[in-house]
Amino acid sequence: MLRKLYVFIKRDFLMLFTYKFAMVFSYVQMIMNLFLFVLFAGMFGERMLSMLEPFGGDFIQYILIGSIGWGYLWSAMGAASGSIQQEMMRGTFEPIFLTPTSPFVIVMAYTIWGLFMGTISMGIFLFFGLAVFNVELTGDYFMAFVLMGLSIAMMIGFGLMVAGLNVFLKQVGALVSVIQGIAMFLCGVYFPLEVLPEIIQPLGKVLPMYYSIMGLRVALSDQVSSPVIMQYFWILLVLAVVALILGACLFRKGLDRARREGTLAYY
Repeated sequence: MLRKLYVFIKRDFLMLFTYKFAMVFSYVQMIMNLFLFVLFAGMFGERMLSMLEPFGGDFIQYILIGSIGWGYLWSAMGAASGSIQQEMMRGTFEPIFLTPTSPFVIVMAYTIWGLFMGTISMGIFLFFGLAVFNVELTGDYFMAFVLMGLSIAMMIGFGLMVAGLNVFLKQVGALVSVIQGIAMFLCGVYFPLEVLPEIIQPLGKVLPMYYSIMGLRVALSDQVSSPVIMQYFWILLVLAVVALILGACLFRKGLDRARREGTLAYY
């Protein structure tokens, strides 16, 4: 299996460096988006905001942590959910399926690749946050990594669900984009839920991604006690286990149904 993972990841590396300009411009766009949010918030003249006191008060730090967490989550989700769709678009899914290669290997390879690219994005965000905006990240780094690991596992589970749906329903990528847009708005990525109308605020706490972003924030804040961090740990642990089990089941059922209907190679 390790050799197959290596082959898939090597292929992705070759494709990445084949389209160098696309790679460079994607990172330039990402950096510009970070500056856009920071400069927009800077119009209000105050870097320390009372609304953000539970997280240290620094709005640039708030945006930076949200950007890092959100980017990592959707690197995992997008890689897992888009893996099968990418192979279908290239016309390689059915030939691969005729070999002794499990579809889970394909998903795993794409996920590893997505996390690798997410790590590069995180490094860029951290560089600009620390070097350009003088952000100081404090708190419990170990728990931050643990919570992010659980969040990634949870998002991989959701990605498997989408991949399973994509195998027999086809073209569900638009659904992922809609969910991503709604979740980014409601999960406190760039602004706290308190700025939203009161009738909308409870909706954010229904979304699993909210607990990922909030867990990362509380872990990287000196203002929050360990018991609060552990609450997010247990919530994310349960969500990760449930999402992975449901994702694996739905993915397998999607493959089985596509086999029965003879639509495995359709896109």
